[in-house]
Amino acid sequence: MRRVTLSELNIYDFGNEIQLYGCVYAGKGWFLIAPFPDEDDPPEGTERGYLDLSNTDWETLLRQTDLADTPVGLTKAILRKSQRQIDSNISWAVYRRDNYTCRYCGAFDRPLTVDHIDLWEDGGITAMENLVTACRQCNKERGRTPYQDWIVSTYYLQRAKRLEEKTRMDNVELVKRLPELEKKRVPRIKVRSR
Repeated sequence: MRRVTLSELNIYDFGNEIQLYGCVYAGKGWFLIAPFPDEDDPPEGTERGYLDLSNTDWETLLRQTDLADTPVGLTKAILRKSQRQIDSNISWAVYRRDNYTCRYCGAFDRPLTVDHIDLWEDGGITAMENLVTACRQCNKERGRTPYQDWIVSTYYLQRAKRLEEKTRMDNVELVKRLPELEKKRVPRIKVRSR
């Protein structure tokens, strides 16, 4: 396993293209990596690395991933993604509207998330009109890909074959709503250094 420093990676990929996969436990002679339930194995050829972080790197990384506090000197940390917290009433309304089915692949038997059509990272609003139901895998695969590029991507087109024709057409129609959604963007909040 290769040792990697934070400076070798793009910090803005954390929380976007590089996401939580599980957690790590160590002790009593064990070093255990515990993936979240239903998480796919990393694709063949995925590079594995040990992220070597200084205290300053930890602070930078945790701020980027919207965590509550830095773990300097702590043995445990409770983490939250406060800025992306979506009200459960909105999430459930989106799930109901989309028939509890991923709008990208048609899955209904997996954990579901909501995905911003106009990207949250670009200031896309967290409102029903800008959200669709997505399974965790499709949401993760889309990452920060703009919707107009996502809807023609090889991954989406392959998965969309499982969708009903109406759902496929509705997804394409969402591209026409992007200019309207972009007008409703909220400015990004700058994180102030301590």
